[in-house]
Amino acid sequence: KMILDIGLEPRAFRLRSRDTAYAEVDLTAEGKSLLFSRWNFQCKCVGGRVSLGDVAKEVGLAIYSKAHVVAVVTTSDFSSEAIAYAREITQATHLQFLFVNGTVIRSYLDKGPGVLLNHVAANAASVMAQKRSQPVAPENTS
Repeated sequence: KMILDIGLEPRAFRLRSRDTAYAEVDLTAEGKSLLFSRWNFQCKCVGGRVSLGDVAKEVGLAIYSKAHVVAVVTTSDFSSEAIAYAREITQATHLQFLFVNGTVIRSYLDKGPGVLLNHVAANAASVMAQKRSQPVAPENTS
């Protein structure tokens, strides 16, 4: 339901194939708002925080599946190391992340899709600010 509420179209559920190096992606969705985008979703119902290792695994899967966005949804929260790692990957590559923690999920379930849409929009603004440090054209070395 969250996928539909943010305007994406589900494409594959629990995908495990050559395209993902035979690792499992919980859900792949695609969007066409402004331009095409492919999203890999990983859902984590863990007792502790989602770790750097959990996020790093998703980066590899995103490269194999040619995703643009790595979305990780958890009933708990994210470790500071996972958040810092996602920020580094966002700044250094084409990938971007959407982290949805338990607080956002509970608020979304209580108050409706607007909460999730606001979270996604704020995340997009943050990603845009992070990506501004990337060069937009090769430097002239002459």
